[in-house]
Amino acid sequence: MEDLKRNIRKLEEKLDRNVQDIINNMNKLHNHEEKINNNALKIKENSYALDILKDYKKESKRLFISMLIILCMWLITFGCLIFALVK
Repeated sequence: MEDLKRNIRKLEEKLDRNVQDIINNMNKLHNHEEKINNNALKIKENSYALDILKDYKKESKRLFISMLIILCMWLITFGCLIFALVK
């Protein structure tokens, strides 16, 4: 009978520890869930910033190509004028 009571006490202690561990793990899970949600929001904000940077890069590239074409046309025009004046 004494052994049975001792075993029951041990089981109750184990059960109490397990319940405490479960509660601690649930608290950790909630903390991790909050971190995950915060990180998801940051990722979404960064993706918007990345889209803006990509658009800016495209616009810069277009502007550079346009300026290059205008410069070439200006040089060709200048060359034709010099040729016409010399001839």
